[in-house]
Amino acid sequence: MLSSFPHTIWPQIHWNWFCLLLILAPLNWTLEIYKWRSLSPPLLGIPFFTWFRVFLAGMAAALFSPNRTGEWIGRILSLPQKLRWTLGTSAMVGSLAQLCATLVGGALAWEYWVPDSVFPSYLLPFRWAIRLIGLSLLVFFLLKLPLAIRKTYRWAPNRFKNQLKKAGRGIRPNNWLSGLRWAFLRYLVFLMQWYIGLQTLGINLPLYLVFPAVAFIFFGNALLPSFAFTELASRGSLSVLFLGKIGIAPAHALLVSTLLWLINLALPAIPGFYFLLKNPPKE
Repeated sequence: MLSSFPHTIWPQIHWNWFCLLLILAPLNWTLEIYKWRSLSPPLLGIPFFTWFRVFLAGMAAALFSPNRTGEWIGRILSLPQKLRWTLGTSAMVGSLAQLCATLVGGALAWEYWVPDSVFPSYLLPFRWAIRLIGLSLLVFFLLKLPLAIRKTYRWAPNRFKNQLKKAGRGIRPNNWLSGLRWAFLRYLVFLMQWYIGLQTLGINLPLYLVFPAVAFIFFGNALLPSFAFTELASRGSLSVLFLGKIGIAPAHALLVSTLLWLINLALPAIPGFYFLLKNPPKE
């Protein structure tokens, strides 16, 4: 695959699209912060820059952790001691909200892209009933998940029960729905980034082809256990597979995947290392 990489592609980059891609990156980060804030208790009085600083520290820690679990740990370590339980819990719930958006997007892509022939012949008459049941279970899961999270303190060690119970009080259905809205909006920005990334390379395909292919990439990447560094390879492989289904050459798929990895993860991680290594405030 690398032997066929088009080394002459750089002069062909559409820089106006590339600039738009860079503009969307801070929007992506800002939506993540608003999602986190919406899932946190109100009236904490934390300035936006503090949220942003802690978010960057989490991105730095995510580079060295499986499936970006270090993002949550990095945020906790960069928070004052008194806020770690509360905001750490809301950060974890925010990650679950983003995972829900990824799963829903993957399910919609499946419905759009995968034909009915994948059903065994004896299930074809019931395919819409199966879809309806699956949709109902998904909606039930999305609505009941915050209640389940609030009850997790029951299974925690005794020394952590009180802290978890207190931290979980801020997780309410209204907060959860607000967090889901921000998560789906951020997911849409992710999809647009891939579309614009392809436009940057001069690949002009309609949205209805790009979005399902990218949704499958996100879905597969969420299911594959990987570190952020190895995610670059796994996501590249998934990009070659699914973008290839819509006629994109492997080298172009690998290049756009790498470009977006650098913008969305590596770029915020660079200043994040400074905040991660810096001692958090005492209060």
